[in-house]
Amino acid sequence: MCGSHGISSDGGCGFFLFEAIEPGQTVAIKGPGDFVVLNRMSVEPARTEFTIRDARYVIRYNINVAPVDNQRFAITSHLSPTGIAVELRNKSSEVIEVAWDQSVYIDEDGNSSRLIRGGVNLSEKDRPQPSTVIPPGTKVQETVFPVSRIEQQEGQLSQRPIYLPKRGS
Repeated sequence: MCGSHGISSDGGCGFFLFEAIEPGQTVAIKGPGDFVVLNRMSVEPARTEFTIRDARYVIRYNINVAPVDNQRFAITSHLSPTGIAVELRNKSSEVIEVAWDQSVYIDEDGNSSRLIRGGVNLSEKDRPQPSTVIPPGTKVQETVFPVSRIEQQEGQLSQRPIYLPKRGS
């Protein structure tokens, strides 16, 4: 029914919906101008059913992470689906070293996972990472990601968003 426009590679139609749909809710989807093109002729269908196989959606979270601040250092962080942005500030007169291979992410179920830094090739997720040295009075900004959220799908490694449950959960 899509005519020459909106056909996907498997012969299905592509539609965009900009309103939220609740589970079990029925929503009428209409073609442009409230009609559908069928073999280059305009017709008004009596009834149309669509099966949604793939749905992309946007999730917005507002997560407040309490900073850690003492006489020696300050750590602030911000969570996003693609990682944890961390700022480490050395407030002391001594060098501080961050041992990334000894840093962990603890998920909502209490499971710990090794962290990798942004820019690391996902295929190298299990290799040792060099420590970061923070001289006195300076700061370092880094993005880290838990290794447990890296999955292989269709032969490709990808990061599963931190906020979504792991597959099979």
